[in-house]
Amino acid sequence: MNAPQPLAVHVDLDGAHQIFRAHGRTYGGPGDPIFTSGVRNMLQLFSDFGITATLFVIAEDVRDPAKHALLQEAVSLGHELASHTVSHPNLMRLTRQEKEREIAESKALIENAFAVRVIGFRAPGYAMDGEALTIAASAGYVFDSSVFPTATFEKRLGRPRRELIRPQRLTSFGGIVELPLPGPVPLSSPIGPSFALAFGLPPFYWAMSRAARRGTPTVLLFHLIDFSDPLESEYCRDARMKLFTLSIRSAAAKRDACSRMVRFVQKRFRITSTAELLAPFTGNPTAAR
Repeated sequence: MNAPQPLAVHVDLDGAHQIFRAHGRTYGGPGDPIFTSGVRNMLQLFSDFGITATLFVIAEDVRDPAKHALLQEAVSLGHELASHTVSHPNLMRLTRQEKEREIAESKALIENAFAVRVIGFRAPGYAMDGEALTIAASAGYVFDSSVFPTATFEKRLGRPRRELIRPQRLTSFGGIVELPLPGPVPLSSPIGPSFALAFGLPPFYWAMSRAARRGTPTVLLFHLIDFSDPLESEYCRDARMKLFTLSIRSAAAKRDACSRMVRFVQKRFRITSTAELLAPFTGNPTAAR
């Protein structure tokens, strides 16, 4: 039997304001309960399982004292910070200059706020193309993790879909390393924990079993909504936003489901750091620290 492949745990730190904005809404409640409860619950769950994750930060959040304090706590616990842009836009709708600001400025903001090196990037909504990859490489990022094996990315990157299942250096786009997400076929987005919490665990089990059979290193991507307390009904009145914030489930139910997903993954992969996934390309297993 082959040894289990390495798997890195990632979390996109989209809070209430970014989620509502992405759907043309404005969150009218106090603070950002998805961020605050989500980070606290996430850190506890990861501590229980001994997981050190890579956290993709929306850089505008570092200016918020409450969020800054939680992110500083995450750093002190050994978690890595990466970039999820400045303001969480769809990069495919931006000019090159706007893309450069979102990609390069976010890196600088996070690095300056926490005195850490930021080497990773993920595009909001996986809206990544060759131009944005090249900009990320030029800005000093070592890796991106926005791609998965679909016809869309095959066309955008000019690479056969079968090649988009494994980590690789994209020499055509500045030499940045791509850490693909598990293939979502036949869907247009990865079947990760967020999908499972909304629609049930069986599709997640299928997707991760399929990824394990491929025998390649991979990424398990969570979002803060997978851990957060549900929003109060007065701020989340319609079914659409209840679904997109996963306010359809209690925090306890989410914790139980996420724990089951982590245990399922532990039996099929060796959970490790993003740095180890990058080591074949960087020659340094601590490159992300």
